[in-house]
Amino acid sequence: PRQPQWNVTLRWIEKDGALVKAGQKVAELDDSAFSAELTQKKIAAEQARSEVLHQKNENAIVRLEKSFAVEEARIELERARLEASVDRDSYPLRVYQEKQLELKRREAGLSRALDEQRAYEQSGALELRVKEIALEKREREVKAAEEAILALSLTAPSDGIVLTNVHPWFQRKVQSGDNVWVNFALMRLPDLSTLEINAWLSDVDDGRIQPGERVVAYLDAYPELSFPGRVVEVGPIAR
Repeated sequence: PRQPQWNVTLRWIEKDGALVKAGQKVAELDDSAFSAELTQKKIAAEQARSEVLHQKNENAIVRLEKSFAVEEARIELERARLEASVDRDSYPLRVYQEKQLELKRREAGLSRALDEQRAYEQSGALELRVKEIALEKREREVKAAEEAILALSLTAPSDGIVLTNVHPWFQRKVQSGDNVWVNFALMRLPDLSTLEINAWLSDVDDGRIQPGERVVAYLDAYPELSFPGRVVEVGPIAR
């Protein structure tokens, strides 16, 4: 299977010629390197999750602070507006002018508080999204590592007899402890329903066996098993 590392050690492989059932484990590759990486990735994911939670809490706190500042600025503005709305003849000119100036300052203060509130809403949301993306990345890494570990345990897709392949470096059957790599074919599981047998026909039997006749085949390696079939072809020329 595809792995982050190109080479991996074959920890265990089923015996060549063994009968297996669908879903039965037939080979196991070394997952020690990936298990260590998975632990680190899980720790990194937990840290990223904590950062997201911390950012959410911080956003909530600052949002309340900004809302309080806006409400406070709005109250001060209303107070300044009431004082500035009194007829100018009720105050000395200097006091009246100060009231008008205070009204403008409070209007600017409310505008500034609203701008700060909107700015933090945007910056806080952006900061939270950055941390959420980091968490999503960590979670994908954890999932990929877990899938990689699961993929290192190979199972038979169907019932049958496993045939171990020959290692191209050593010219022998693949065995436990061998170093293998991505896309390396460890074994085959032939479809016995399409088994073909090439048999020698004695001269004295020539003409006695015809295509379409039913046969029962027995294998030397498994004499207790029988494989029913039929004759598909009889070659016209002796070879």
